[in-house]
Amino acid sequence: MSVFCSKSVAPFLLALLCALPAIGKAWADTARMQQVATLLGIDSNADGKDTKAAEAAVDRLVELGLRHYPVLKIRQAELAARRAQVDAAKGLYQPNIRLSADTSQRRIKDFSDETQTRADTVGASLTLRENLWRGGQDAAQIAIAEQGENLAIISQENQVESVSFAIRKAVLDYNYRSLRQVIEEASLADAVDLSALARRKLSARQVGKIDIHTASMRESSAKASAARGAIQTRQAFQYLLDFLGPQENSEALQTEIKGLAQRALPFPADTPVLAKDKTMSFEEKNALAVQKRAELILQQGYRKRFMPQIDFVGVLSRNNQSSWLVEEENLKSQRQTYDSTLQLQMNWDLWDRTQDHQNRAAAADKAAATAQLDFTRYQTQTETQRLQTYIEDLHKTLAIVKEAYQEAGQLYDAQRKLYEAGVIGIQALVDAEREKRNAISAWHDNVYELQLNILRWQSLQRGYLSRGDSIGSSSE
Repeated sequence: MSVFCSKSVAPFLLALLCALPAIGKAWADTARMQQVATLLGIDSNADGKDTKAAEAAVDRLVELGLRHYPVLKIRQAELAARRAQVDAAKGLYQPNIRLSADTSQRRIKDFSDETQTRADTVGASLTLRENLWRGGQDAAQIAIAEQGENLAIISQENQVESVSFAIRKAVLDYNYRSLRQVIEEASLADAVDLSALARRKLSARQVGKIDIHTASMRESSAKASAARGAIQTRQAFQYLLDFLGPQENSEALQTEIKGLAQRALPFPADTPVLAKDKTMSFEEKNALAVQKRAELILQQGYRKRFMPQIDFVGVLSRNNQSSWLVEEENLKSQRQTYDSTLQLQMNWDLWDRTQDHQNRAAAADKAAATAQLDFTRYQTQTETQRLQTYIEDLHKTLAIVKEAYQEAGQLYDAQRKLYEAGVIGIQALVDAEREKRNAISAWHDNVYELQLNILRWQSLQRGYLSRGDSIGSSSE
């Protein structure tokens, strides 16, 4: 012992100074929490073979989800429908050929001589109608249909990125909850040890029952936190499973998902370099396509309102008619006619208030689409700037949180030695144990937020603008 442990020093300082040399600059001496810290990557960045295998497992889950998630099949069907509409619009350039047939029976009674005449007619006609000019309406209709197809493609690509992001986020959430459960279980084990220590000291008549009550209260609180952590882990597991859609081999899938529990996913050791390239988000692409479609609809409306329509019509018809007196059916009169007609028709709506109001509505839709495009561009720009700043700040905070954990570990070890020496009460030790738990939880929350926002940044670079709060919270 050094000179500081001489009998001339007050008993309190004697116990304190004799305990400190055993602490030094080491982290928490508690083995179980130190193992948790290693698992979380506090002492070394989690970027080994284990995390590489975890990343590969995540990629496999994303691939499964993209194959089986029901919403993607809806988007595929919608795209097929929009492509059919493009083909339908292109059909406007093709002639329309119609075959018509009719039959009729006519009875005529002459009251002057009480005679009745009957006439039967059978006819058929073949009509060809070809649009020659409509002022560009057909071309506009094709362009409108193509914009609808473009919107369906954008919606499908956005849905793919949305499902991919949701699965990866669900994996992060499940991993976060499972590791949080490890923290809670380690904290519970510490609380159980603390209760056992208090009972030993009570048996040795070194403390009173208040220490037992305080330790039991902390143990009960730790049990509740551990139970809640287990529930949240199961919920996160089910949430991830639901995102993967119906699977044939669900047991093998669940085994692979559970393999992602309690293993740290990688995070950057150095401040990540974020690409500054401007990427148009799917929401921007969608707003731009909606704006273009609204403009085409307006142009088509003006053409329909102010342009004539010229059609070529050709008709080939044949009619057979038989007529006779009802009393003398053997004296039939038959008549066959063949008729061919060629027409050049022009139609021009000189007054159409309905179309005028539809044009006003189309102009308003175009203005709304332009405003929506400006808004989505602003959203993408602000989200890009926010993520850049937030990711840099989160990475800088890692060093601060790491230092806080080191200090909390040293404090806990010192307080435990002082409590064992009978210098301090158990409340100070309970507070130190809680600070240690809060410090390692803060590291865990910070890493989760960093991983989640890097994921959001990567999705934004592919055009998907994610929203929503993360599940990590330092208040827990």
